[in-house]
Amino acid sequence: MKLIDADAFKEEVAAVAIQTGTVEAASKANVIIQLIDMQPDINNMPRKPVVNKYYYFCPACGSRRTIKQKHNYCHDCGQALDWEN
Repeated sequence: MKLIDADAFKEEVAAVAIQTGTVEAASKANVIIQLIDMQPDINNMPRKPVVNKYYYFCPACGSRRTIKQKHNYCHDCGQALDWEN
């Protein structure tokens, strides 16, 4: 999951650059597209689960699992979980 809809935004930036028709607009659009492609995939970055006495909850989707089942990834959405203190 990306933070924005990167593909739709890249298409819009490219369309604006084509409409403008200048070299400067095309180079700016290229830089923006490269920055979007460098955007991290937040599912790959481990996040701490929300924990109570009996259950833990995925920070991305809210899926509930028993505290006895400490998995490295959420079974429902694939979010990486960080169990470090």
